[in-house]
Amino acid sequence: MIKLLSHKISRKILKEQDASFSNLFVSINNNNNKLKLLDIGGADGLRSRWKLFEKYIEVIFVEPDKRSSLELKQKGFKVIDKAFWSSNDKKEFYLTKKLHVSSLYKPNREFIDKFSTSSRYDIINTIILDVDTLDNQIHHENIPHFIKIDVQGAELEILKGGIKTLQNVMGLEVEVNFKEIYKNMPLYSEIESFLKEQGFALIDYTNLYRWERSTYRGFGEIVHGDAIFIRTPETIIEIGENLSDPISLFENYIKILLIYNRIDLIKTFAEYISFEYQRLFNIDAIILFLDKKYKRINFVDYILSYFTRYLISKNFDRPHWKL
Repeated sequence: MIKLLSHKISRKILKEQDASFSNLFVSINNNNNKLKLLDIGGADGLRSRWKLFEKYIEVIFVEPDKRSSLELKQKGFKVIDKAFWSSNDKKEFYLTKKLHVSSLYKPNREFIDKFSTSSRYDIINTIILDVDTLDNQIHHENIPHFIKIDVQGAELEILKGGIKTLQNVMGLEVEVNFKEIYKNMPLYSEIESFLKEQGFALIDYTNLYRWERSTYRGFGEIVHGDAIFIRTPETIIEIGENLSDPISLFENYIKILLIYNRIDLIKTFAEYISFEYQRLFNIDAIILFLDKKYKRINFVDYILSYFTRYLISKNFDRPHWKL
């Protein structure tokens, strides 16, 4: 009974918080200029972070797997059912036992066989895919403000084929790899160097995933994660100075920062814009909301840290796998 009651209370609180979050998003210039998201590798649909704002944004999925793309189309989404690469070409695509780890790169058995769940990478078929570039497939009216890429190792090649498109993008969430899950795949440092050259800064990780060789969940080695790359407030202001009307640019930049809870960057950006713009984008209310949110997070983190360090061991820190 107590468990059921606490579950209902927590759901009610979360629902109210989500409603406040959505209302804040819409209040940014009354959502007059919809944020455009390009989701590359979105077989499961929108991630929870973005799904909350599904009604208020424009989404295009890129999903070459016919099973996944058909399901997305049936849900009413726009879908490009083409595989992206750095050139227009034909590439081998390795279909694995688990659909979501199929890749244009061959699984690296030498590494993955060290772990108990490696069978999901077993190749069940190999097909030939026609691949094209991001720049060839994205037209002027569909240029996104934000790109999410999760394509099992092909992230860098896709980015290389989208240099023109990236000029108009304000941020990305990219799956990055620290270990060679697939043979000859690019690792994190190469992606970070490339995006830095395109004017993006690494801001944070939304997830860091660890693989274990035993049953001690969460204590394994970091293998891959999801990294956020966003243009700095100073860069956005500089871009805005060359536009006759920067409202759409500023509006969607703040929306991106709100979605990723970047109160630090919102405060910095607010210092560069006029009070009129601050009112238009509802900056004060956004900062107040995020400030309260961070205070709750810090309080919970403090309590958990206290119990871990003083009730278990002062020298026994459980590493975070999700940030």
